[in-house]
Amino acid sequence: MGQYIIDIQNREKESVLIEFLKQIDFIKIWKKSKIDEMDLISKDIFETVKDLRNDNTTTWKNKTVSLSND
Repeated sequence: MGQYIIDIQNREKESVLIEFLKQIDFIKIWKKSKIDEMDLISKDIFETVKDLRNDNTTTWKNKTVSLSND
């Protein structure tokens, strides 16, 4: 299975292409909104900060990470 991201700049041509692709039985189409992408990024950031606060980290090239709340 492969996934491809196609960034279509023209809305009119986008709808024609999507309608064509919907007719092909082995292709699944879903539209991912920018809000969905931002939600995933913010979730990842939250999890990263949570891990840092709980000392669930490892060293990398002898560097230390510390958090401060200034």
